[in-house]
Amino acid sequence: MSKPFNYFQTIISRAEGFLYHAQKHEGCKDDVIRGAVVLAVAAYDHYFTSKFCDVLSSYLHKNEPNKELIQLLDRAGLNTKSALEIAVMKRPFRRIRSLLTSFLSGKTTNRTKSIDSLFAAIDLKGLSGRVHKETNRKTLGKRIDGLVDTRNSIVHSAHLNSHGKPKAIHIEDTRARIGELVLFVTTCEELINVWVIKSELPGLASSTD
Repeated sequence: MSKPFNYFQTIISRAEGFLYHAQKHEGCKDDVIRGAVVLAVAAYDHYFTSKFCDVLSSYLHKNEPNKELIQLLDRAGLNTKSALEIAVMKRPFRRIRSLLTSFLSGKTTNRTKSIDSLFAAIDLKGLSGRVHKETNRKTLGKRIDGLVDTRNSIVHSAHLNSHGKPKAIHIEDTRARIGELVLFVTTCEELINVWVIKSELPGLASSTD
C-alpha cells in the first residue's frame, strides 16, 4: 500500500478513537462524534489529492497531457514562465508535482464527482463507478457524500438548524458511514494500483516524501 493510504489509515484511526471516547463521555458525546466526522472527511480528502500527485509524474513520463490535465496544471500555476524554468531542471516532473500538490492542498476533493474529475485528468475515468461495481454498492458514493454534507455543516455553521439548535447526530450511523468511507478508499487504492500496473507506468515516487 502507498504512503497516501498509510496516512489515510492513521487519520481514520484518530477518527475511530473519537467515536470510542464519545461513548464514554455522554455530556459532550455529540460534539466528539462531530470531531470524528471532520477527521474522517479530512482523511478522505487528503488521500485523493496526495494519491493523484503520486501517480501524476509517472503518468507524464509515458503520456501526453490531455485537455483536462493542461487546464488543471494551468490553474496550478504552470504558465509559460514556469514551463521554461522547468524545462531546464534535472527533475522537471518533481517540480510539476510540487506545483500541483501545493495547488490541491487549498482545494477540497471530497465529493465523488470532484474525485472522478481529478483522476479523469490522467485518463483514469469513472473511478467512483468502478468502486461501485467492485464493491457491488451502487449507493456507496452517495452515503459518503452525506457524511461530507455533515462535515460541511459542522465546519461552516456549527451543525445548527434554522432555530439555532444543534442538529441530531447518531454514533452508529456515523460509524457506519466512516466504515463505508474506508471501504471506498481501500477499493480505490487497489483499483488505482492495478491501473498503474496495467498502464505500465514507472514506479511511483510519493508526493509525501
